[in-house]
Amino acid sequence: MTGPRLKSIAIDGFRSINAPLSLRLDAPMVLIHGHNGAGKTSLLSALELALTGSVPSLERADKSYRKELANYTTGEGLISLRVDGLGDEFRDTDIRLARGTTRTQGGLSEQAARFYSERCYLAQTTLSQLLAIYGGDDASIDTPLSQFAAELLGLDRLDALQRGLQPARDARNLRPLAPTYRTLEDRREALARSVAEATLDLKRLDARIADVRERLDRIRAGMLEIGGEEGQTAESTRLAVSVFDDQIRRIEELTRSSARIRADRAGAGREEVVATARRREAEAADWLTANSDRIQRLLLAVVSHVPDVPTGITADVGADIARLANQLKTLSNAAAAAVAKAKDAERRLKELDDELVSAKTTTDDLDREISELGRQAPDLAAALSTVIPHIHGDDCPVCGRDYGEVSETPLAEAVRKRIQLITSAASRLAEATGRRTSLTATIAEIGRERELLVAQLPSESRRLEDQAAAAALTGLVAEASELLSIAREGGSLLRQQAEAVRLAVGWSRSDVEDDLLSKDVAALEDQLGIVSARTNSSTDRLAFMTRELGGRRARLTAWIEQETIASTVQRELTSMTAERVELDAKLRSQVSAKKRADDAFRATTAIRRSVGRIADAAAEARTRVVAEVFNDKLNTLWRDLFVRLAPDEEFVPVFDVPVGKGGRIRPVLRTMHRSGNDGGSPGVMLSSGNLNTAALTLFLALHLSVQPKLPWLVLDDPVQSMDDVHIAHFAALLRTLSKEHGRQIIVAVHDRALFDYLALEMSPAFPTDELITIELERTSGGKTRYNTARHGYRERPKIVAVAA
Repeated sequence: MTGPRLKSIAIDGFRSINAPLSLRLDAPMVLIHGHNGAGKTSLLSALELALTGSVPSLERADKSYRKELANYTTGEGLISLRVDGLGDEFRDTDIRLARGTTRTQGGLSEQAARFYSERCYLAQTTLSQLLAIYGGDDASIDTPLSQFAAELLGLDRLDALQRGLQPARDARNLRPLAPTYRTLEDRREALARSVAEATLDLKRLDARIADVRERLDRIRAGMLEIGGEEGQTAESTRLAVSVFDDQIRRIEELTRSSARIRADRAGAGREEVVATARRREAEAADWLTANSDRIQRLLLAVVSHVPDVPTGITADVGADIARLANQLKTLSNAAAAAVAKAKDAERRLKELDDELVSAKTTTDDLDREISELGRQAPDLAAALSTVIPHIHGDDCPVCGRDYGEVSETPLAEAVRKRIQLITSAASRLAEATGRRTSLTATIAEIGRERELLVAQLPSESRRLEDQAAAAALTGLVAEASELLSIAREGGSLLRQQAEAVRLAVGWSRSDVEDDLLSKDVAALEDQLGIVSARTNSSTDRLAFMTRELGGRRARLTAWIEQETIASTVQRELTSMTAERVELDAKLRSQVSAKKRADDAFRATTAIRRSVGRIADAAAEARTRVVAEVFNDKLNTLWRDLFVRLAPDEEFVPVFDVPVGKGGRIRPVLRTMHRSGNDGGSPGVMLSSGNLNTAALTLFLALHLSVQPKLPWLVLDDPVQSMDDVHIAHFAALLRTLSKEHGRQIIVAVHDRALFDYLALEMSPAFPTDELITIELERTSGGKTRYNTARHGYRERPKIVAVAA
């Protein structure tokens, strides 16, 4: 065998294969045997995965099949494949698998991998479905049968031309493939919308500009009606308003002065005011003479106790004494509380000392009791208990003396009483020890409390100071309380004196101020050019000037407001005019761009029409070629193969190539009677065995009808529902394909007898011929086990005829 050759494969942890396999494949014929579940299909799937990177038969069942390729138990796997004679078409493959693997890369190029999956490897599941796969009703351009026809007839260029031009006939198909076309369409639509929107915006803007101009004209006319002058500006008007504001403020000052003069003169007359002032001064002086010394002494006495003490007697003396009384009461209460707290601490300290003396006395008594009881050792009681069993009579088992000489009580009874006495003493010792521990904790707690009280207890001198301060503050509180009503009376007298003096002074000052006010009002009237009756009061003349200036200012302010509005409207008009210029330029640009897009779209439409004509011509040429060649070549090869395997079948499967919608060929399968008449579909006209034969020979015809890129045939359990005659013809066909057509053939079967028969039929027939057999099985523990053998040519002994 010459040409590319599958050399070897190593598999571990792939699908049902759970133990390492290392297999040689470099023979013209490789036979594989294994019962169902032994791993035959897994081995061939591993070979396909290593070559192509995929397993189509599994992918049809589950798109995510790669996640489950690693063996379930091992969780990981490895496939290594070696091939000779392919050069750059194949690279040595080592595929590592893990649970959840999503991508695998085969060793063949994409084109060679496709050829292997479609023309070299017949999977077990594919065999039963092959007629459906290659005879479906799919009329699309890329059905497997259509692809095969293109390769067979050399129509690759026409098909490529059609596939390339087909989308251009329909804009919906062209858009995904030619983004610039979709962009052009979108741009035309967008530009059309933009031009329409910009035109509408321009019309709306022109209407707004007209409205704004009309509004501005109305504002200017209103400003003339208010009293504006030629050449008047906003700045000069604001300056005039500022001058008016200064003059109005001056009038307001004079008005306040006039009101103050009237207020000073309100109430009693001048003589009564002066007399009242003198009387109030005398009353205040009498009160100060009677009480000022006593109040000053109180103020001096509290300086050392209270901050911010007033330095003298004012009209607020009542409030000052009330505040001092409250502060002194607070300090007095705090001093009394400190003295009481010190006394409580001294009393508690004495109680703790008494408790400490009592606890120590009790502790000493317990120490003596514990010492006494300790001398009666409990160990002696235990020792005496061990002696009792050895006492027989009054003779001491320790010293041998007769106990009856010293006591009438039997020795055993005397020992028992002694044990009871010692045991009772031990119980009292434990009780006394517990009480001693409790008293120790109590003494420690008393000591801690005493230390805390001693630390908090003020010194003797401090306690004396606190007591003295408490006594002094008590006296000051009493004094302040007595002076409170006197101080409030004095404060009232001092305030009445101050008010009476203020009124008397006001009368004297108002005469001078009234004369000055009259002169200021006359001067201001002359300055403003306002004429009023000089006999009127200053207050009336000021009110008249206020009204006159207010009217002038209101007119100027109204003019400024209208001018501000006019300026705002003018700016709006200027902005809108600039916006119109910009919008008009944008509209012209969009109109120009839309024209260019329309021209480009018309040119594209013309090109699409030309493309459609070219595609129609290619389709017509393809249909002519297929109609002339397809049936003769492929059907002849399929017929020969089918008749060779099923010579007694009346109906022979054939291809038919009707012209489908749009002039496209759509290959379908049917049968023909040997008489030349048409039959039905293969599934109806053929038996189960011959239907399998039809599918198998169809695959072989597809493989043999083109120049083989890969001279390999891999068949997974191809003999299904065949009788012995069909099997014999099939074995002869395999031998022919291997020996005459140079194919490297790998066949997997599950029937043992069939395996032995094929091994015999395919045994090497000449010196360079070889056969590899591989047997797969499962051990009792479920592990994959294999046995492989290489069979070479063996010369059979010649049979010599002996004449009778």
